[in-house]
Amino acid sequence: MPLGDKKPVEAGPKRTDSLCKQDRKWLLEAIELSKCCPRSPSSYAVGALIVEAQERCIASGYSLEWGDGWHAEAVAIEKALHHREDLGGLCLYASIEPCSKRKSGRRPCTEAIISSGLTRVVYAFKEPPLFVRCQGDAVLRKHGIEVNRLKGLEPLVEAVNHHLLEGHVHSSNPPPRAK
Repeated sequence: MPLGDKKPVEAGPKRTDSLCKQDRKWLLEAIELSKCCPRSPSSYAVGALIVEAQERCIASGYSLEWGDGWHAEAVAIEKALHHREDLGGLCLYASIEPCSKRKSGRRPCTEAIISSGLTRVVYAFKEPPLFVRCQGDAVLRKHGIEVNRLKGLEPLVEAVNHHLLEGHVHSSNPPPRAK
């Protein structure tokens, strides 16, 4: 089905307790992976995993893993596509909401996710507008991708990105205030 023909997803379906536990497990792994990111004044430290329905991780990535400008989601997608042509039915877990716009002008992660065939995205932390105003959640839903934000892990993501978020209050992850 062409991208424009997909029905927008307004809200994710009601999750079972076991699925929520699995989502939390994979997001904690993505957050742990984000700690591998080199510190950068112009890039969030993000970890991403692509997981099969059978709960097996087939690819992972972190920001700047392949050099300047590489986002975690793009690295994970490229690795997954190396092993299989179709990522349909798979889930991407990202510590931070996938970007919908990039200050550098490069391809946003939402475009890579949409074109890859991934059908579900789970993330922990809404991207603050420090670099660009991100609408990743809305863009993915518009293209029929199920998107879930698992709340409660924000302090872990904030700690990894302390170098960028210092001086901003994010306890409930609102937009940051200017310094």
